[in-house]
Amino acid sequence: MKYQQIKEKVKERYGKIALAGNSEGCCASTECCVGGVSLTSSVQIAKNIGYDAKELESVPESSILGVGCGAPINFADIHEGEIVVDIGSGGGIDVFLAANKVKEFGKAIGIDMTDEMLVKARDNAKRIYKRGIQKRRYRIRNSNRE
Repeated sequence: MKYQQIKEKVKERYGKIALAGNSEGCCASTECCVGGVSLTSSVQIAKNIGYDAKELESVPESSILGVGCGAPINFADIHEGEIVVDIGSGGGIDVFLAANKVKEFGKAIGIDMTDEMLVKARDNAKRIYKRGIQKRRYRIRNSNRE
């Protein structure tokens, strides 16, 4: 499969997740189990892969898609006033969590190539955050491919 075809497949898949949720693959309910019990909600999946339950309460539930591979915010030493950039930010869970840490003098910027994810994250940001969060569409380039 050529690079452009792969990119379009990825965009299509994540666009569907943004619109309809995560019902198959990548940490979906059949893959994330605790003690043999399937996790059926994105919030349960997020807790299972390392997100703090109390911190999850501070972000829009619709930003929690259950498609991540961990909780990167736990490994970043983020301080008030800093600028944080999340590449491949999806629905925005990590951008919202970072915004809570950088507070009003910092910025949390989400970058994604999927329009549906950007719409979802922007809608969430409008509902609960005043400023300091930006969602942008960029192509991540590999000079050998494009």
